[in-house]
Amino acid sequence: METRIFTDIEVVNRVWVESYVIESIEAFDAEILQITGDRGNPEYLRIDIQFIAPHYIACATWFEGEVRWRMASEQETQMVCLAYTDSGQTNVYCIEENFEAFTPHPSREPRKFFIAAGSVQIRVSYGGDNIDELLKLKKFE
Repeated sequence: METRIFTDIEVVNRVWVESYVIESIEAFDAEILQITGDRGNPEYLRIDIQFIAPHYIACATWFEGEVRWRMASEQETQMVCLAYTDSGQTNVYCIEENFEAFTPHPSREPRKFFIAAGSVQIRVSYGGDNIDELLKLKKFE
């Protein structure tokens, strides 16, 4: 199994996974929040998303379906930082439902989950032949 590690949250969007679960919150002061995802066979494809030094977590414990992983907008970041964290500046990550593939689109707004953390590390493990083809790498880092 080949593994690659990234720090760009949008790499998660390149791996077709529709089921995620909060795997663990480690250490006394919650130093790492880990969310994992797979396609039903973690021996073939697994993604581990580790949020380092999380300050704020507004996230379902598990979720399925199409979601988009991204950095929060400036407005979303200000809302989270001002209302929910003691630290003035931190990275705020957003997991947002993606209705693009739905026909017809649901009549409600997509749900958004937010995680404020010092940084993120994404580990993609793939048992197939070519992890570069899976990720369609252009050059992330």
